[in-house]
Amino acid sequence: MKGGCIDKYFIYLSYKNNMQLVKKMFIGICFGFQGVIMLLFFLNINPQTELVGITLKNNKPKVKLKEILLGNYQNNYDRWFSDEFPFRSYMIKIYDQIMYISGGEVNKVYRGRNGDLHGTFWLDNYLISEMDDETLKEYFSNINYINEQLMLREKNFVYIITPNKAEIRNNTLPFKYRLIKKKIKSETSKNKKKLLEFLNKKNILNIDLTFLIKEKEKNGEKMFPKTGIHWNQLGAAYGLIEILKKIQLSGINIQQVVISNRTDSKIPTLNETDYKEILNVYYSKEDSPYPVVKLEYSNIGNQRRPSVFAMTTSFSNTIVEQFFFEFGMPFQKLKRLHYNQYYSELFYESNKLKGEKRLPGIQMNQVNYKEILEFYDILIIEHPSTDIPEAHVEFAKNFANYLRSTKTNLK
Repeated sequence: MKGGCIDKYFIYLSYKNNMQLVKKMFIGICFGFQGVIMLLFFLNINPQTELVGITLKNNKPKVKLKEILLGNYQNNYDRWFSDEFPFRSYMIKIYDQIMYISGGEVNKVYRGRNGDLHGTFWLDNYLISEMDDETLKEYFSNINYINEQLMLREKNFVYIITPNKAEIRNNTLPFKYRLIKKKIKSETSKNKKKLLEFLNKKNILNIDLTFLIKEKEKNGEKMFPKTGIHWNQLGAAYGLIEILKKIQLSGINIQQVVISNRTDSKIPTLNETDYKEILNVYYSKEDSPYPVVKLEYSNIGNQRRPSVFAMTTSFSNTIVEQFFFEFGMPFQKLKRLHYNQYYSELFYESNKLKGEKRLPGIQMNQVNYKEILEFYDILIIEHPSTDIPEAHVEFAKNFANYLRSTKTNLK
């Protein structure tokens, strides 16, 4: 018994000594690392790695007595030192990698189930955010007025709701948002419910692509990449086919399109890795292969293609910037606003598609609404299912106000 106690005592002493050694080693490593950092700093050696979306290059502040007395020099020096100390970017990547592995938030992106990346903006819009009633009421009033006035002028209005990845793949949501979804017991956002009720009540032609894309996913077809927030080429192709079919069924003559070929590629296209790229980690899951599709339009013959003005989001990029430029478009002319960030202007001339994918953006009060009214056959408004963008609200307000004020307003 006595010998056993002695053995335990010596084991305890050994453990205690080992822990003290570990502590000393840890302290030594920390001080050594700090020493290396300071040495590199004073030698003006600054090892860094690239961080996507982060460009920090502040000039070292100059020593001026006035700036010191005002406290500006100290603040500027602190900001400069925080951005410029050696290995800073490597440390950021290590931190982001730990957060990614543990399922935490990294640059407003979460890793959900099966490595699916989800953005906080879209997650919040799907499950938490809700536009105030006054803003929605005014927006609905403007949309209804625009539709009525276009109908009086024998023009067409189409409202397109593109899918939100969080809504389509709500089974891969991050843990935090799965709990929120379980609590609210809803498959769609409050904004979308109110919007669809309004559009259907006013008989405004609307195309909600959420159900179609969700059914395709249930049947085993991948509509979204794990590495991005936007639909892939296959999802966008199904979306375009459905849009043109619904427009045709509404009585508007327009070319139809089919998928003529589908292959897989290890190389992503356009927006398929937009979330992976901003993670700033050393390792994250890939999602190869990526679907690549070819489209084929029906024969239009001598039929005149309609001209279209579209208020859109980035979910239209694959359709406009890839499909239309490679396979042609079903419109004679397309002018597309991407929020207020940039716009596209495409048109046929001698059966050849011409124009620009991206031209400088304009504010909504600078849009030529007279041109929309006089030279375009169809107005399209498109946005994802859980978010009505501020730019779209402003567009509807300004266009409706123009219609109310113009002398050509029909009664």
